[in-house]
Amino acid sequence: MNFHAVQLCVCVAGNVVTRSYLIYKWFVALFLVANQLLSLTLFSYDSHGHVRKASKYWIYATHWGFVLVTVAFNLDAILVLGRYVIQQSHVSMNKRRPHYESCHRTLKLSMGLTATAYPNALFVTVMFWAFLYDYSQPFVLTWHSYVNLAVHALQTVIVLIDTLVSSRPWRLWHAWCPYICGLTYMFFNVLYILAFDGTGANGEPFVYDILDWKNHPGTCALLVGGCVIGFPLIFGPFYFLAKFRDYCWKKYLSDPADRESSDVATFGGHGVYAISIKLQDTKEPSQ
Repeated sequence: MNFHAVQLCVCVAGNVVTRSYLIYKWFVALFLVANQLLSLTLFSYDSHGHVRKASKYWIYATHWGFVLVTVAFNLDAILVLGRYVIQQSHVSMNKRRPHYESCHRTLKLSMGLTATAYPNALFVTVMFWAFLYDYSQPFVLTWHSYVNLAVHALQTVIVLIDTLVSSRPWRLWHAWCPYICGLTYMFFNVLYILAFDGTGANGEPFVYDILDWKNHPGTCALLVGGCVIGFPLIFGPFYFLAKFRDYCWKKYLSDPADRESSDVATFGGHGVYAISIKLQDTKEPSQ
């Protein structure tokens, strides 16, 4: 019987989750939840104190992406915790495997969410700072400006770091995940504005000024066409970052004995981070 054996992305000492990695995962996961709640709360009024409809929060691609990153990271943290709790048991891991190791759908869901959320975070950051941010305005640190940085920059820093310190495999064919997410948002955006006569949070006839379908449909169509190409390409940095990560750990940082293994790599023999854990096909022994 064939099945996919998916091992968790972990910090290891040997082939186990370390306490430091568990703390890291949950610290960042809770940090993202706190920022998500802050983002939702502050959206009800803008930086000038004007009241806005809370429901309009969901018309922005930025918020779609931030929710995805928060959910993906928290699911991963839950899986890490599950693995950590099981390995603390005196029962052999061969006899008592975590649920997600015998039911690989949970890990596949985690991988799918990550493959969607992480590139989307980078895409949002690039688009915001390249086309939407008003550099003529002086930066003043307030709660609103902090949330603006969190959703347009900080989340991208987090996902890039997590890609480096985790062992999650990245496959080029997974590029369809952010592609579908991006097209779904574009389809929603054009329907919301043209079919339902929707408006932005402050009553603008668009959600983003670069997607003004009523006044500049041609430019919007070109932008959508660019995104069709851009979404798969934005997946590339994560794929190559993961390749570089695996190469460095296997060649320079793992113990000589570990270099023969494709499952685990350790840092200086102390097991700070695990890299190179792969999604692979295995076979159950014949009964």
